[in-house]
Amino acid sequence: MKNLNQLNQLKIEIMKTIKFLCLSTILLVLAVTVQAQDQDYKTDIPEFLKTPDRVETGFGTLKFKDGYAIDNTASMVRDELDYIHGVEAFMNSIQGVS
Repeated sequence: MKNLNQLNQLKIEIMKTIKFLCLSTILLVLAVTVQAQDQDYKTDIPEFLKTPDRVETGFGTLKFKDGYAIDNTASMVRDELDYIHGVEAFMNSIQGVS
């Protein structure tokens, strides 16, 4: 009977320890989460890295928002690249003809 009581006491102590460890872990995770949410990541971006909202070019005005092309800016750039590649193909092939 004495061994049975000791065994039950040991089980109770183990359960208390497990509960304490679980509660401690939960509190630690909550504290880290709250601390991570409080951090403010608003570092100023250097001017040389920023993309301007408008860029004037020889083939039109390119418009950007947060560094991404808007409106028909992407198609304008593609059209200009097609033109440049066409001129390059002509210039590279004219040598063989003349």
